[in-house]
Amino acid sequence: MGKKTPRRVANVPQFQKHPRGGELVEVIQKKHFCWRVEEIDWDGPWGWSKATHDEILRTIIPRLHNYESMTWAEMEGPSGSHAIEFDQLCAEAQARLGEIGRDQLERLFSVRITGEQRVWGFKDIAILRVIWWDPMHAVGPSEKKHT
Repeated sequence: MGKKTPRRVANVPQFQKHPRGGELVEVIQKKHFCWRVEEIDWDGPWGWSKATHDEILRTIIPRLHNYESMTWAEMEGPSGSHAIEFDQLCAEAQARLGEIGRDQLERLFSVRITGEQRVWGFKDIAILRVIWWDPMHAVGPSEKKHT
């Protein structure tokens, strides 16, 4: 008896491996920065009740508005804005997140307003959910001067 040979080659699909969520990260990085204030903390060391009307209307809102023309990739680049891991936040910030029921967050996002001034929030897909006003850059202290 002779050797059998297959009449046709099996149709085996060729797949390429892609990291899970990789496409989503790329899509988010291309989206424009946007922000919402439903989650703000009014009290505590960085509560919005401590921000003056002048700071809010003349400095913070115009700066956040200007950032809306940038993508998230640009925001995380040379703008001075960046994510910071929970365990790198100052102890008081970690405690305050627990008090307001947000200690499950793995990281916060720091938006540079001026040299020292920061708006802090968390990234919800492609939206910054604003939490704090940090005029002295105390939530996630930097090693660099004037940042």
